[in-house]
Amino acid sequence: MLTWYAMSVTLAVTTSTMTSTATVATEVAAAVTATTTPTTVVEVAPAAPAPAGDASPPGSAPITSAPEASAKAEAPKAPAFAKRFAGSQMWMDTSITVGTFDKDLTLDYNPTVISSLSFSPRFSVTKDWQLRGRIGVSGEWTDSDYTGTRVRPELTDTTLQLFYRSIPRFFGVKAQVAANLILPTSDISNARTMRAGTGLTGQVFRGWGVAGGSVMAMGLMSYQHRFFGETTPGVDKPLPYARQCGLRVGQESTTSCVDQGSGIYNVADVLSWSAVLLGSWGDWSPGMVFTMVHNFPFKPQDGYEVSDAVLDPNAVRVTTSFSVWMDYLVQPWLTAELGYSFSQIALNSQSNYGNPLYNRYGNSRLYLGANIGLEQLYGVIIGADAGAGGVVRN
Repeated sequence: MLTWYAMSVTLAVTTSTMTSTATVATEVAAAVTATTTPTTVVEVAPAAPAPAGDASPPGSAPITSAPEASAKAEAPKAPAFAKRFAGSQMWMDTSITVGTFDKDLTLDYNPTVISSLSFSPRFSVTKDWQLRGRIGVSGEWTDSDYTGTRVRPELTDTTLQLFYRSIPRFFGVKAQVAANLILPTSDISNARTMRAGTGLTGQVFRGWGVAGGSVMAMGLMSYQHRFFGETTPGVDKPLPYARQCGLRVGQESTTSCVDQGSGIYNVADVLSWSAVLLGSWGDWSPGMVFTMVHNFPFKPQDGYEVSDAVLDPNAVRVTTSFSVWMDYLVQPWLTAELGYSFSQIALNSQSNYGNPLYNRYGNSRLYLGANIGLEQLYGVIIGADAGAGGVVRN
């Protein structure tokens, strides 16, 4: 999904590392909603298998028999105020890198297992406007080369969105737009001296009835501008020794890099887009998403450029991610998910576009996740109609 972004892109979805390559990968996760987390959106699983031949497009009223309709009418309903939180959910997963299974896959065996938990509340202010949020925490169980501590919980940034949902349909296509606010609650954003981020998101989607189920295609685009105290990342504690700073040809000695985390400038602007395809047949819901992120970093001032020996790290950095998954509706409030995700820098070491689906040196992972629909869980607790289940991705 796009969070783990996927969503979402998530996106999509989103590993914090201390190397320049992993820094770029983290920027992908920050720019979209994880493509393998439930931040890209559309209800893809009904509470019960659709009747054979039901070709109702997503969003229309399901066809039910008279006894079923009577049973639903008799079931108690959740309070109206609780319905305003419809679409709120929690996501948890554990991912493992493909290289963990094969010691000979790369020259450096680096097994990595990470678990994450995220909370994505929603609140309908009016029929037209909806507030959405997301915050997560993750921790690594292994001792990989990308982290400095083992099993230390790390917060993600906090994302707040205000969606407008009443744009009229155009040839069956539904559109939504949102204003975004990103708060730097993660360690890596604080190390980069990020103060806040603002942005705009747009999404369009359309569904079709197919073979007794439904298929939905969705496109998302997002722009984000970030505000920083410094244009380069700092260090969270003093270094044990003073590093030698890189110099340009003809440049005099400088100590400008002593308190810097790297020679790569912070990303000021991010433009990302995602293409999502979702399906739903009974309790089974497959899906896939592809995301491309364009990162525009700050430009150095004259006299503060990095060494001529370093390839220009300040040009536009393009990253891609791909995820494919299968959901199974265990209960109206619980969905299990098994998936594969892959992310990488778009240009490989030969300055060619690499395979967007797999590369032994890329960040390829298998994951097992579970999504909890909080609205449905609340309905079960109070004995009310739980309603339709599944992962909300729009």
